Amino acid sequence: MSLSRMGLIKILGGVLVVSMALVASTASAVPLFPQCPPTGVNTGCQFLITINPGGSLSVAQDTNAPNNGPYDGIEDTLVGVVNNSGAPASSFTLTSTVDIFGFDLDGPCIALAPFATGCSSDPSGYGGPGVFFSGINGTFTSGTVGFTPALANGATAWFALEGALTITQIIGLPQAVSAPALSEWAMILLGAAFALLGGFILSRRRRS
Repeated sequence: MSLSRMGLIKILGGVLVVSMALVASTASAVPLFPQCPPTGVNTGCQFLITINPGGSLSVAQDTNAPNNGPYDGIEDTLVGVVNNSGAPASSFTLTSTVDIFGFDLDGPCIALAPFATGCSSDPSGYGGPGVFFSGINGTFTSGTVGFTPALANGATAWFALEGALTITQIIGLPQAVSAPALSEWAMILLGAAFALLGGFILSRRRRS
């Protein structure tokens, strides 16, 4: 993601966050997955990855507003982890068809109030407590999520990924979980936000 595009996203961030907040006001804010701290418009994780016995991964999704979309109302996703493998887990690898590791300086630890707390020192700003990223490939579609210290059996952690993700883009499960439709008012506000983006881009092109 280029810095110029990131700048455009920041301009519309406030409008989109308001839209998501209106959706949240008409639905339960109690998170299905409280492993993630309240961040931006989310009160918990959008997705929960479970480390199963033998090391396989499974994922579930909170389909209730406000946790059924990005925490910044735009393009970043909170992910929780629970280790049910029966042994400590030091890391796992995620591979996607999209750039889930294309971190662009707006992670939950550095970019959007309320900020997530207790983050690791990972320079991306996307790592929760004790979570670090490594082995990210050149297209940012694959990388390793590591835990320091190792995640004990029964323990939880959290982190964020780049993009407004679907369940299959996280670990490639064959089935997708549908999310409830946005309210009519939210759709109107989102449409206005995208219209504003189009006008901004057009005005910049005219000045160039």
